[in-house]
Amino acid sequence: MWTVNNTIRNTSPLADHCRRGLLALLIFSHSSALFANSAEPFRNLKQQWPVQVETLWHTDPQTIRLSTGSLQVQFNGSVLLKAPAQATPEQVIKWCQCLPAEPIQQLYLGHSFSYFRLTLLQDEGTQALQRLQQQKAITLLQPDLLQLSWQPNSAAERPIGTSAEPPSVNTQIIQPSEPVESNLAEGITIAVIDDGFRLNHAELSELRVAFSFDVTQGNWDPSPKHRRERHGNLVLGLLGAKHDSQAPEGLAPDADYVLIRQPDSWTSNTLISLQLAKLAGADIINNSWHTHHLLEPIADVVADLRQHGRSGKGIPVVFAAGNQAQLLQPNEHEASLTTALVIGASASDGSPMDYSNQGPSIDAWFNDDQSQSLGRGKRTRRFSGTSAAAAKASGWLAQQLSADPTLTVEELEQRLKQSQASVQSIR
Repeated sequence: MWTVNNTIRNTSPLADHCRRGLLALLIFSHSSALFANSAEPFRNLKQQWPVQVETLWHTDPQTIRLSTGSLQVQFNGSVLLKAPAQATPEQVIKWCQCLPAEPIQQLYLGHSFSYFRLTLLQDEGTQALQRLQQQKAITLLQPDLLQLSWQPNSAAERPIGTSAEPPSVNTQIIQPSEPVESNLAEGITIAVIDDGFRLNHAELSELRVAFSFDVTQGNWDPSPKHRRERHGNLVLGLLGAKHDSQAPEGLAPDADYVLIRQPDSWTSNTLISLQLAKLAGADIINNSWHTHHLLEPIADVVADLRQHGRSGKGIPVVFAAGNQAQLLQPNEHEASLTTALVIGASASDGSPMDYSNQGPSIDAWFNDDQSQSLGRGKRTRRFSGTSAAAAKASGWLAQQLSADPTLTVEELEQRLKQSQASVQSIR
């Protein structure tokens, strides 16, 4: 392990291990209108979504609106396919009987399955897809999608014009007890998947980075590439800022960090990010965000990490509940996953904040106390919402695992529910 200064260098054995694993993971966008004239539906969580939909404009990559009415997407001429864990790229080529436009990429290798990305040439795409659909070994076939929206909908954004009245739901409000200051998560590895990390902030001068990667750029530098990318540092400040009697002071400054820049929502990029976190030995994966719609490959991978990660003890995959003041529906987006640890934001009395999404998939609520985190340069700024609550949950989990690394995901969930300062019912 090593300490971060102004220059990011991955020289540890872990970084070498991840580099080797990345040989089969690096991807680069390829534009095509492969699905533009196809009426074949694709399946998602036992539902059929039509591919031939209203075309908004003819550009590469194609931008379309799916029949859900609330989801706008781009696709890039690539398909994702789920096959047995032992499947190889050579077998995929044999199944499709085609010449891929790019080398086939294995995006995620799970316990019993593997996800591949296949980019098809437009003139043979339809026939290749038909052949793939006939293969019994392929249990899921989807286009690689970038989710768009007419309005911001990330967990980092406060809702505009939403009612202050929370949705009606019966649930328990769980407010974990205060963390033990002497336990700062030593020996635990936390993966943070977010929009970029500025590691030259003074409060991160002692941060221990085990591995870092930019999924979209295909390099080892996780720093933001656009001025608007500041969310990752806000999350990282709550977790890893050093203890020097100046705010912020992180919940887990002694942990090792895996920092993955993924500022978009391409399904393939999310799969790669989760695979990298797994390869790098993450004990916890923090996602202070959610997309607009849950896609089955993401659900598959989160379930696999929970069941088989950490040598069978399970990796807690943390997601922010979201700030849309809505009642979460089954299979709506990542915050609907019962296999993830979903975190809402609460007031000091334990009641949900009026902006926080609610629902039975939420596992715990962490106090929105307008915490100080990292701003630009040497500055600090306040950070709130369910994004901040999810980061606090990851810090709390890291402290628990540091004290007892043998804990399973189920035991961590149980401790979370037992470590409550107040329990109320919302009606």
